[in-house]
Amino acid sequence: MIGAVSSGVSGLSDLFGDDEEQPSAETELATALEVVRNRRRRLVLRLVADLDVGESMRVRDLAHEIAAIEQDDDPAAMPWSESKSVYVALTQNHLDKIAAADALEIDDSKRDDHVLPGPALDAFEALLDDAADYFERGEP
Repeated sequence: MIGAVSSGVSGLSDLFGDDEEQPSAETELATALEVVRNRRRRLVLRLVADLDVGESMRVRDLAHEIAAIEQDDDPAAMPWSESKSVYVALTQNHLDKIAAADALEIDDSKRDDHVLPGPALDAFEALLDDAADYFERGEP
């Protein structure tokens, strides 16, 4: 599995430059795995990856989409109150971890916070695809 996972992380090393304080491949892998370890963070990565170039999404809308996925419900039919706990978890925990790994950016210059793809999102998307392929093959 390490081969499958590390291939998705290979793009992350380009983000850190060539200075002496560059994180090791092991550190990059550990950071990437910490980000994708949580289901809500994986959902955030997938939803942000679906955005068009230059497009952003309100954090409130992101929370509502994730709550609908988790509850297997139609977002249009679901009241906002069902999304509050997801919103709180995203803003107090998950989004900062994903942003610290450069997979998304948080734009707080607007009235409501927005998220948009970060420079490392493609590498995380490849990591998620590799992991999904690995588990679909049924390997231990």
